[in-house]
Amino acid sequence: FSRVNEIYIPGIAIFFYWAITAMVFMTLLYRKPISSYFAVALLFSFLVLRLQKHIEEQRANTLVFYGIPKGYALDFWIGKDLYYADHGLETDLNYKVSPHRTAVNPSRKHALPVLVNDTLQRMVLPAGYGHIDIDKERIFLGGLSSNHSYIWEKGKWQPVTVSDSISLGQKTYKFVF
Repeated sequence: FSRVNEIYIPGIAIFFYWAITAMVFMTLLYRKPISSYFAVALLFSFLVLRLQKHIEEQRANTLVFYGIPKGYALDFWIGKDLYYADHGLETDLNYKVSPHRTAVNPSRKHALPVLVNDTLQRMVLPAGYGHIDIDKERIFLGGLSSNHSYIWEKGKWQPVTVSDSISLGQKTYKFVF
């Protein structure tokens, strides 16, 4: 069966679809070539923006840590490939984590291997990036050095300075390599 609850279309794409449709309609209705020129210009702009986004997605390597009430989720992106680890209630993961994963639209998903001992969990990141250790109160970044670090506050990503560990709470962090 098909599912429609995880479909996501960015607002800018909706704008371009409707603007191009309106220009084509104006061309057919009024027979003015100026509207067809606008339609071609809009289509060209849309294609350039999509190409730019595609190139940026292929270059970015990003680590996103989601703090949820009774657990955590971790996403490590290498281009469009997603490496993930989830620990917590399924309802929290579906509500807070799945929409972001759906919006980014990974080409492949891989579960991160998690090594567990008495006091902490270790996740080994692919492509030689290192590892992350998680105990009951903190996440230790294992010497990872990111170019930019952000925290999700007030509806947008805010730059933040992070040492070698972050507290395990209900905050979302993003690290770009």
